[in-house]
Amino acid sequence: MAVVASVHTHACVLVVLAALLCKAPRANGAPMTSSLNEARLEFTVRDMDSCLVALKDAPVKRLLPRPYWLHFPKCGTSFGLTLHNYGCVDRQSSTIRERKFRNDEAECVCGMRHRWDPTIAKIIDLQRYKYCSDEVRLSGGWFKNHIPPPRESYNEYKGQLVGLFRDPRKRLLSGYNHGKHSFGLPFYLKQSLRELPDLRAYVEFPPIASCMTKMILGYLCATVVSISAAELEEAKRRVREDFAFVGLQEYWNESVCLFHRMFGGTLLDNAFQNSRSHVGKVAPGQVISGNRAGNVTYVPDTWWRKIKPEDDPFDWAIYQEARKKFFQNMIQYGLAPTGVTLDDMIANDYS
Repeated sequence: MAVVASVHTHACVLVVLAALLCKAPRANGAPMTSSLNEARLEFTVRDMDSCLVALKDAPVKRLLPRPYWLHFPKCGTSFGLTLHNYGCVDRQSSTIRERKFRNDEAECVCGMRHRWDPTIAKIIDLQRYKYCSDEVRLSGGWFKNHIPPPRESYNEYKGQLVGLFRDPRKRLLSGYNHGKHSFGLPFYLKQSLRELPDLRAYVEFPPIASCMTKMILGYLCATVVSISAAELEEAKRRVREDFAFVGLQEYWNESVCLFHRMFGGTLLDNAFQNSRSHVGKVAPGQVISGNRAGNVTYVPDTWWRKIKPEDDPFDWAIYQEARKKFFQNMIQYGLAPTGVTLDDMIANDYS
């Protein structure tokens, strides 16, 4: 992958980036349908009660000892609650409803750094370590926000990767409404980002596309990098073969239930809560000011329909792989209606 060098003027920057990224080649066979049919599959597990029934007589699960959460921006921060519950044991309920699972207010502190790090131990009440599983060490998005596994040591994380994937059209809309989210964007492009006037300009700003693809390949979400069709195929292969768990934000409750069906752990009600909801906080048309990306005019959630798969072809291809794997696992682990095939699911899901 060739990283684009810094240039002196914003106009030149955008010309160079557009040449590299805006017209990225499609992968062979990458689905590019623009169908916006919003039919949604109905599974038997739709809430905590139905999930508990499905888990009751489930066979023995396999342990996921070192889950690395590849946390794509705008793709399910609340899923951290599910992982928090997986790494913290011997509790029958949880009072955590917001992002407290990530900070000093957490009722237990577990992860790659737990117990053996004396620096952390001096700061955090050791009493909260008593809930940490001796078998599970959380990493990735748990402590590293939106940082992918290091490219040079990627093989160490095979079979332990956990990801919540999202329709890239909806991810882009959410990123725009969240202050033109651009994690990893080079500093020299910040001013260009601030000057973007609307959703369409944000979607077409070259570093914004291919976020999930880039992170799977070991780059930050808004890194300026040209991705080849061959590299996209490698990213798709990693989704199929290297991810221990793939969930979909569009099927949130089903994803939570599938995780516990596959790997065990205590299912708590907070896993079904949205810890980052904006409902009632911001109204469409409201101008959000004071953020580092300049003013943003908040747009309705339904505006994802204005974004096409062709606007983010690589992430669209990645999302199709994630959907397929998710539906396959729903069938394999008995959480799909009897007799339903993968082809049925693909044909009837909204995407």
